Amino acid sequence: MRFGTKTAQTGLLVLCLALTVFSFFTVRNAAEDRSRAAFGALVTDSQDAFLARLKSYRQNLVGLGGLFVASEQVTKDDFALYAAQLRLDESMPAALGVGYLAPVARQALPAYLETARTDGAGRLEIWPDTGLDELFITKYYQEYEASTLQAGFDMASHDGCRAAAQLSRDSGAPQISPVQQPEGGVREFHLLLPVYRTGPPPETAAARRESFMGWVFAAFAGEQAFDRITATQSNLFHLRAYDASDTGARSLIYDSAEAGFDRTAAAFTATAQLEVMGRRWILDWASTPEFDASQKDFTAAIILLAGAILTLLFWLLFRNTTRREADVNRKVAEVTSDLRNSEQENSAIVENARAGIVLVDGGQTVLGCNRAGLDMLGRDASDVVGRDLAELFPALDPSADSGIFEFSPMTKDGDAPERLTLEFQKSAWRAADGQARGMLILHDVSQEARAKAQIAETERRFDLAMKGAEIGVFDIDLTTGKSVVSDTWRQLMAVPLDDADFDTQANFLSRIHPEDYPALQAADAACLRGETERSVAQYRVKFSGDRWRWMRSDAVVVERDRAGAPLRMVGTQADITEEIRAQIKLKHSEERFRLIFSHAPVGNAVIDHMGNFILINDALTLLLGYSERELKEECRFRDFVSEEDLKNILTEVERCKADGIHALEVETELRRKDGTTCWGLMSLAWTLDEHTGEDIFILQVNDISEKQQVEHMKSVFVATVSHELRTPLTSIRGALAILDDSAGAELSSSGRRLLDIAQTNSDRLIELVNDILDLERIETGRLEFAFSKESARELMEEAQAQILPYASRLGIKVELNVPEDEDILVWCDRARIAQVFGNLVSNSCKFSKSGSTVTIDAQKEGKFVKFLVRDEGQGVPDSFRSNIFKPFSQADGTDTRQKGGTGLGLSIAKQLVERMGGKIGYDSVPNVETVFWFTTVLHDESLEDQSHVLGRMAMRV
Repeated sequence: MRFGTKTAQTGLLVLCLALTVFSFFTVRNAAEDRSRAAFGALVTDSQDAFLARLKSYRQNLVGLGGLFVASEQVTKDDFALYAAQLRLDESMPAALGVGYLAPVARQALPAYLETARTDGAGRLEIWPDTGLDELFITKYYQEYEASTLQAGFDMASHDGCRAAAQLSRDSGAPQISPVQQPEGGVREFHLLLPVYRTGPPPETAAARRESFMGWVFAAFAGEQAFDRITATQSNLFHLRAYDASDTGARSLIYDSAEAGFDRTAAAFTATAQLEVMGRRWILDWASTPEFDASQKDFTAAIILLAGAILTLLFWLLFRNTTRREADVNRKVAEVTSDLRNSEQENSAIVENARAGIVLVDGGQTVLGCNRAGLDMLGRDASDVVGRDLAELFPALDPSADSGIFEFSPMTKDGDAPERLTLEFQKSAWRAADGQARGMLILHDVSQEARAKAQIAETERRFDLAMKGAEIGVFDIDLTTGKSVVSDTWRQLMAVPLDDADFDTQANFLSRIHPEDYPALQAADAACLRGETERSVAQYRVKFSGDRWRWMRSDAVVVERDRAGAPLRMVGTQADITEEIRAQIKLKHSEERFRLIFSHAPVGNAVIDHMGNFILINDALTLLLGYSERELKEECRFRDFVSEEDLKNILTEVERCKADGIHALEVETELRRKDGTTCWGLMSLAWTLDEHTGEDIFILQVNDISEKQQVEHMKSVFVATVSHELRTPLTSIRGALAILDDSAGAELSSSGRRLLDIAQTNSDRLIELVNDILDLERIETGRLEFAFSKESARELMEEAQAQILPYASRLGIKVELNVPEDEDILVWCDRARIAQVFGNLVSNSCKFSKSGSTVTIDAQKEGKFVKFLVRDEGQGVPDSFRSNIFKPFSQADGTDTRQKGGTGLGLSIAKQLVERMGGKIGYDSVPNVETVFWFTTVLHDESLEDQSHVLGRMAMRV
């Protein structure tokens, strides 16, 4: 055996073994890196979820603290209602409860306990008795799960809680107390958030203590706080959490692993230490067997086994080759010619495997094609071998040795093929047997061709965009001071487009406004020195006729020498004259707005979401008696309205927001600086402040004190006159009735007629006085309603019974259309509904023809019941429709005298219906049919009391 052959074989075997070992370790390390990265992602997700959970606790407590800031007095019921509405037990997983903590000096404890009892906290029993001068008493506590904490608990009894509360008070930041585990209880933490009268914490610690009110806090179980932070917890990893102290000691709070879990056997572990809200947490993660099993990768083992097998095959091959070397040497001469031809053909294919290779004979008939070439053709080998080259590639130039042509391959699904751009090279030679051979090498350059086309199109669009946007481009050679500019730049500057010798730089510098030139120089100099990345400046440029236009340039140094000296600056220039004009107009508009706002005769103000005044005009300062500085620095909105009015306004604002309404108008009494009060018509609108993400409120106040006085005087006058009229009228009617009984039969026909007229008119006057009193009570809000569950059928039958005598005298028939399948129940005041029915049905009878029918109907419409009164009378004239529900309105004087009535019935009916949460209206076709209708609330069996619903509906009306 020759040494060279033996050495080559040994070297190849060693190389195979080395490649196998290298591949094994490379693949195994890559698999471990992937698994480690996957576990790291789970750890990061778990850590972020824990921080997000603590942040959600804090956000919920911020909202709870806002209740105490916005209200001068918070009762136990207020606290419980607010906590229930926020659904804190759902939004704060692991929470045992929320509460309010108040700092109380020991000497002030008796007075505080009395105040707490007044606020609904009951008789608090303070526990445990620490003997400390300062107590941190749990005034309110809303429990969600069983906990040892109750109202009256002194949190200062625990050193860690006391220290956390004091630090929270002085720093203004939330703090978490050390873990506590009462005997027989669970391990608990307390998250404390300080509450200040100013809303946000003041700037200094002294100011924070001055403004401090107390703490809102949440008690949560330590184990539950870490349980199921993410969906993969306990499935792919186990988590242990420790509470670490400043001394380095730590206590285990939570362990998701079940008993028997061996953390040392975990393939992946991680530990993190977090400083959050005054506590140091140590989190320890360990992968589960499920995760470890999912990350197992047998690729490295397969590679190792395959390499060993391949090496063994090579060894066996070399051994067999060595034995047969003598025989091969004897046959070398016989097969040399065949081996040479095969070696040339195989070498050409192997060396160009990434390109398409087509082998042809001297007649350009295809002898073979590699896989890349078949893919380009979209054909199988059987369709290619034996065919003419020109038939396969019609666009190929047969006389060229290289070049580029486009080609459409065949597709198996029949779709339109995507054209390829192919680069080709030809080579030719003669085989050992003397036969001519040729080879065509094809490279797919479609992507390169498309990229070049896209670049060219992008450049074309960029040029068009620059022209369309009227942005000029300049390129300045800083060594010569000469510039090359685009045609758009020349158009902007109104200089010749085709004059190559025109000095654009000198022309530009000569036309800059003298006042703007120093700023441009300074911007360029800073950029050239490298102090700024870009030179951006605005300046005026002179044009013909002493016209000046504003320009903005943006330039950057694109080339420097080795010493850092600038060589070349490139930039853009745009005409911003219209933009500057728009800015000036906007500035003038803002100045006009501020002028109108400040000098408006009506009080105006802008208020932030905490009730602080941002803008105030002179009219509001005069109305309230405060200076602008006092309103901005010392006052808040709640200082001028009563607590009850403030709660009603805030409730209405929330309701309007829920309904998509952005404005509200209310009448309220305002407190002035001197202690007097006045009445104001307050218009309140709100919008979102994009900078803070909170609502800002626009307030407008009209002084209606004089109007309120006039309304009061009018009410007193109407009530006095009406009451003064009622007594003599009642006496007159009684006297007329006695006269009719005693001497009515003896009167002559003319006397009888006069007596009837007197009785009729006295009845009409009493009806008028009663209507006026009802209207006055409705308008002043003194009319009381007694709501109850009533049957719609019974209400309709009662209305029919009451009107029958009157309808019979007129010859009118009254019918009911009562639903037979069910008895509809409504929530209303039975007496007021009867009054509405009486006005509507009597009105229909009054204006119907004798012998006609008036029908009373009822039907459901969503959450309401709609009652309808139909008649076939003369209808409502078009000229009277806009006044039909106004007081003292009649169609005309003749009808008033003929039909009678006060003109108040429909107005009173409208007021009553709307006060009960419904609506009223009518549809009329003259001399065909007129329908008066009104709605009332359908009774809801799920609600014990619907009064608040009716009140809100009435306010919407």
